[in-house]
Amino acid sequence: MKKLLLSLSFFAIYCISNAQVPGCATLVSPANGATNVTLSTSTNNVQLTWTAPTSGGAPTGYRIRWGTTLAGLTVLGTTPATSVNITNTLPNTTYFWQALPTNATGDATGCTIVYSLTTGTNAACLVASGGLYPAATYTPATCNGVVVNIVATDSFAGEYANINVTAGQTYRFQSSVATDYLKISTTAAPTVIAAGGTTPVTWTATATEVIKFFINTDNVCSSQATNRTRSIICGAALKVDSFDGSIFSISPNPANDFVNISNSDNIKVSSVKITDLNGRVVKQNNFDSVSDIKINVSDLSSGIYMMNINSNEGSVTKKIIKN
Repeated sequence: MKKLLLSLSFFAIYCISNAQVPGCATLVSPANGATNVTLSTSTNNVQLTWTAPTSGGAPTGYRIRWGTTLAGLTVLGTTPATSVNITNTLPNTTYFWQALPTNATGDATGCTIVYSLTTGTNAACLVASGGLYPAATYTPATCNGVVVNIVATDSFAGEYANINVTAGQTYRFQSSVATDYLKISTTAAPTVIAAGGTTPVTWTATATEVIKFFINTDNVCSSQATNRTRSIICGAALKVDSFDGSIFSISPNPANDFVNISNSDNIKVSSVKITDLNGRVVKQNNFDSVSDIKINVSDLSSGIYMMNINSNEGSVTKKIIKN
């Protein structure tokens, strides 16, 4: 009888020790706070990876919590693996996430760490819907930092051009449409955006090679069959990062009805474009003014938007929040 009671006691202790919630998982990748996280060229996925907990009971799965704000994390589902692909993410967007271990006893407790990452530009745009134009590979004729080399005057958004570049040379890629979004990819890494942004885009070549110069109307590959001039300025005299976008001040932010744009250097603003987080243009205004500018946002839905300000000195993109 004593042997039976002793056996039952050990069994009870064994069950109690194994009926525990798991400990917390440990991050592997992307690194916490990582920026410019690469999106796939098909489903815009981001891969999250972690390691199993080393304390508590064994997990049977991980609840994936995900969202664009810390307060807005939602459970996407549960996976038994220690990695997951999050599909259909947005470019240039900050996300917060957590892989919460769980088993039949319950979810892990005390796992207060929530990781963050910021996605990069949509690499799917490196497959241009409009194809190659012009057909011949273009070589800039004059690289003195001043002369504008015209690649084509009848380019469409959605096309790309092949450009001969020289290692160490600095290039400024331009479109005549101030709101166009440009991307550069190299021969060595054709599926990676070497440089990208609203025109103009400045980049220094790391190799002597043929690169691709893409034009789209936004950062999610939109096209437009309307002529625009594709051009390049290059040379040692070309100023790099000479434009300080911090001179533009946005207020109020968040905003209810109007957003005021002011600058301290009397820089002439030519246009303002507002896009949602899917890259869709929701508002666009053209200006020719050095004074403060007021943009009516009362008709926009509540949420986060990107405001691109183009001026005679350069362009800058600001994040705005509509209440």
